[in-house]
Amino acid sequence: MESSFNISDLIVKSHKGELTATEQQTLTTWLEKNSLNRDLFEKLTNNRALVDRIDLYQKFNAEKSFSKIDKHLAEKKVVPFKPVRLLKYAATLLLPLLASAAIVYYFMLSNEDAISSIDEQVHPGVQKATLTLADGGTVELQESEAFQEVKQGTSTIKNEYSGLIYASSDDISEAQAMIFNILTTPYGGRYSVRLSDGTRVTLNAGSSLKYPVSFSDSTRTVYLQGEAYFEVTHNGKPFIVSNEQQNIRVLGTSFNVSAYANEPAVLTTLVEGKVQIEAPGGKAVLAPGEQSKLLGNQLTVEKVNTSQYTSWINGKFEFNRDNMDIVIKRLSRWYDFNYEFENKDAVNYHFTGRLDSDQPISSILQMLEATSNIRFETNGKTIVVK
Repeated sequence: MESSFNISDLIVKSHKGELTATEQQTLTTWLEKNSLNRDLFEKLTNNRALVDRIDLYQKFNAEKSFSKIDKHLAEKKVVPFKPVRLLKYAATLLLPLLASAAIVYYFMLSNEDAISSIDEQVHPGVQKATLTLADGGTVELQESEAFQEVKQGTSTIKNEYSGLIYASSDDISEAQAMIFNILTTPYGGRYSVRLSDGTRVTLNAGSSLKYPVSFSDSTRTVYLQGEAYFEVTHNGKPFIVSNEQQNIRVLGTSFNVSAYANEPAVLTTLVEGKVQIEAPGGKAVLAPGEQSKLLGNQLTVEKVNTSQYTSWINGKFEFNRDNMDIVIKRLSRWYDFNYEFENKDAVNYHFTGRLDSDQPISSILQMLEATSNIRFETNGKTIVVK
C-alpha cells in the first residue's frame, strides 16, 4: 500500500528524471490503478506554479547556504551557537520533504470540490424519531418540537428538549403494563426517552425501542433493535434489555448496547454498575470497563476503553485502529448515505481518531483521504471508496 507521501516523492523524482526502474514501475502501477490517479498526475505535472515551487525546494542547497552562515559568523568573531549546525542537518533532511508535502497538499485540494458537493445532499444527523402508539397511530418527533400531551392508559407522554418523557400514576394495573409504544430513529436521527420509572434511553441512528408505557410490579422489560445507551434507575425491580440474541439483566447502571441486524456481533459495554448477559452461548457478568461480545453462539468478555463505544451520545465518533468498513458504516448511519467499496483492499485499512458528528461529511472524507491511502467519489447520496 503506497502512502500519499511515497507517491508524491515518486512524482517529484519523475519530474526531475531521477526514477529508478523499480520506482518507475511503482509509479506506473499507481497510474494504471484508476483514472483518478492519472488525472491527478496530469494536473500536478501541468501545474506550472506547483512545479516551480518544487524546483525551488529541490535547488536549495542547504550545505552551501549554511556554510555562508558559518563564514559570516566567523568574520563577525561570534562563537557559532551549536544548534545552527543542527539546523543545517535538519534542513538537509527536511527540504526534500517540502516538495513531497506540496504535492500531498495538492492531493487534498484536487479532490476538495468533488467531495464538497455532497454536502448539498448529505447532512449531519439531527434529533428526530417516530413514536408508534399502542393503537398504531404515529407521531413524528423533532427536538424541542412540542406536541399535545398524549394519554396512554393512566400514563402521560410529552415531548421536551431532552426528548420524550413518560409519567405514570402510582395505580398501575397489569393491563396498563401491556400497553406498548415503539420509538424508532431513522438513519440520520437520534432521540432520547425517559421511561415511566425514570430510566433514560438514548437511541442511536437506525434503531428502535419497544417498551411499556408503565412497568409491571415484577420486572421492567424493553426490546431493542440497533444501538442505545441506557441509564437505568435503581428501584429494586430487575431491568431487562431484550433482543433476538440475548437478554441483559440489571438493577441500576449505565451501559451501551449495539445490536444492529447488519452487524455480525452484539456488543454490550458497561460504564458503571453491574449487568448479567444471558445468551445461548452462556452467561457473563460484566464489571465497569468490560464489554461482552456475542458472535453467533460464542460469548466473550474483554476490557475496553468505554468512551470508544459511548462517545456518540456526546456528539463524537471515536475510532481506535478500526477497519475502514466499520468507520464508513458508522458514518453512514448518522449522515444517512449509501456507500460502496470499489477498492476492496480499503476495507481493511485502519483509522484512529476522534471526529465531531456535527461537521459536514465532506470535511470528514477529506480528513480520511489525508490520513490513509484512499480517495472518495460521490454520486448523489452514494459515496464510493476508491
